[in-house]
Amino acid sequence: HGWMYQKHGEAVGLIPKFWMGLVKVFAGRDPSLYSCQNILPALPLPSLDDTLQRYLRTVRPLYDDEAYQRTVEQADIFKNTIGYKLQRYLWFKWLLSSNYVTDWWEKFVYLRGRSPLIVNSNYYCLDAVFSRPAMKQTARAANIVYAALKYRTELELEKVKPLMAFSSIPLCSIQHERQFNTVRIPGKETDHIVHYSDSQHIAVYHKDRWYKVFTYYRNKLLQPCELQM
Repeated sequence: HGWMYQKHGEAVGLIPKFWMGLVKVFAGRDPSLYSCQNILPALPLPSLDDTLQRYLRTVRPLYDDEAYQRTVEQADIFKNTIGYKLQRYLWFKWLLSSNYVTDWWEKFVYLRGRSPLIVNSNYYCLDAVFSRPAMKQTARAANIVYAALKYRTELELEKVKPLMAFSSIPLCSIQHERQFNTVRIPGKETDHIVHYSDSQHIAVYHKDRWYKVFTYYRNKLLQPCELQM
């Protein structure tokens, strides 16, 4: 992970260069979307001291001297009481997972979150920002749906290239798997995610009603003009 901590403009160190070379050898010249997943290093676990120092640096601009000093004292109490015990638990979790944060972050930040999804979590797309390709909303919506489902096909065939830092260091692509065919089922305290192997329809919300609109006929994607009808 050395490349992540280098200052901008500095030459890449020997270890990151060696890692880049291994990636090129094992991933090949034309890697597919998920071909690098198994060679990604585990998310590094910072030490307790490092975590506390980063926390104190983060809150320093927010507090006056008196409030900051109280925070420093509380951080020291945490370190000398339950801090090391929690750090050991976290270390065991780090040993057994490639990313010790993902499942907790998803569950407690997203799936237990009760703030409005549309403005806080959901992604969205626009067909154009500075121009208006067509006056009919159905035509524009049909083109967006068609383009999105063509992109889904590219993902399923792994034709989308994996993200690479410095054109050589692969980044995790696992979230692409749930970009489509995935739904969040509401729960009383915690929602849960369901992912389907395939889906041939979209859900359309219009005037307080939901509609199920099929996008395929005999396993063939409908053209934009057909979707518009």
